[in-house]
Amino acid sequence: MEDTGAIEPLDAPGARARHRRSTVVAAIAAIATLAMTGIAVAGLPSTTTDGRPLVLAATVVGTAAGLGAAWLITIGRTRPAGLLLVLAIVTPTFAAAAVNLIALTLGIVLLVDSFRADGLFGDPATSTT
Repeated sequence: MEDTGAIEPLDAPGARARHRRSTVVAAIAAIATLAMTGIAVAGLPSTTTDGRPLVLAATVVGTAAGLGAAWLITIGRTRPAGLLLVLAIVTPTFAAAAVNLIALTLGIVLLVDSFRADGLFGDPATSTT
């Protein structure tokens, strides 16, 4: 499915499968974002007084980007969602930086996949893979 932003009816061929996949991917993005946010908020007391505004700003930007990406995935806008997930890695996760890899990997997959005609949200009946 091309990234046009149009919402397709669920009775279209392959629409239910695409909807299920997009719901799962959006849930993964939202859970990863909320995990990063929780880690950032938990680590806030250990930051210096001068660094707190920067940590708070990065947390707000990263959380907004990650949750915005989850919403964009549900409406079929995979390319901007991928960009927002890559931006979401600015969320400070301190020693748990591996959590950011979930958002980074998912963002890169969405960006690469948005250039394929039969990608993650393409029609499984016409997929060549």
